[in-house]
Amino acid sequence: MPEYKYVPQNGHKLYRHLVALPDSALFHELHSVPLAHPADLLSEKLTEVVDVYARLVNDLRTSEGSMHRSDLIKALVLSVNEFYDQLFLVIKCLTPPGPLAGQRQTDVLTLLRESNGPVLNKFYAPTKGEHSLIRSIANVLKHQPSSIELLQIVNHRGVTVQGFVVQVVIGPDDLRGPSREVHPMYRLKVNTGISFNHFLLNVLGRVFSYMERLDAALFTASSPEANGHLPSLDRLIAIAQTIEHEFFPDEYKKPFAQLMTRRDTKVVTFPCRYKLARGENPDTIQSVNFHGAFNHRTSRSHQVLPYLQLTRPDSDWV
Repeated sequence: MPEYKYVPQNGHKLYRHLVALPDSALFHELHSVPLAHPADLLSEKLTEVVDVYARLVNDLRTSEGSMHRSDLIKALVLSVNEFYDQLFLVIKCLTPPGPLAGQRQTDVLTLLRESNGPVLNKFYAPTKGEHSLIRSIANVLKHQPSSIELLQIVNHRGVTVQGFVVQVVIGPDDLRGPSREVHPMYRLKVNTGISFNHFLLNVLGRVFSYMERLDAALFTASSPEANGHLPSLDRLIAIAQTIEHEFFPDEYKKPFAQLMTRRDTKVVTFPCRYKLARGENPDTIQSVNFHGAFNHRTSRSHQVLPYLQLTRPDSDWV
């Protein structure tokens, strides 16, 4: 399990490396569509992610939450997706314009494959699969008729765990339910959702993983560094430290990010797996509360409820 070590007072090494880049290594203003300095691309987009992250966590701490919670979930998904895409532009800033310099900025992967393939592959190969969940949610939200519906369960420890479902039409007669692209089935028959705790911890892990892997793709241990600090990264860590390891039943088997403190060092382990205590069974949930959409045309709600079967352990559904 990779451990990403970070000393807040020193700042992140990727940002320090980017700040220290000499003019001779920078090509951000020479492409057909000029770009900002790569250190600014990183810092500004990370700040956007953390701002939305903080707003969502603050909303979750209120007793009832706001009417905008679904909008905050969507905004966080899209901002993390954009943050990942922005890192390819950071590579572009360090890549001389080549024969494809006239291509649109959205063709950055094609350009980098042609002009800076080794660096692209070193970053893209280990992160493409890691980013697939975020990309899948973003694609469904942007390109399919869909909605984000709120979900709440009382788990096997009697703790209320909140989360969400990316809902689409999944069957006849306008049957709504979790998107199959986003939510895999659990135990073959149980529809699933995403808990806020698991999702938010994974955002933390992804941010560190992407930045560490980009740094490894672009720089070496001997690369020059400058003083540079990312306050938004410290803010992300401070918020993530408050998130509990209380998840939805299927998520206890899924990787998440664990945050620990060792003296003056923050350690993000990602992906990490939850260790069940002896006799612990996350499937024994107590209740499900799903805030699904009501169809005004039919005057009813016709939808699949995630995890419902787990509240009936004595039935023959398995």
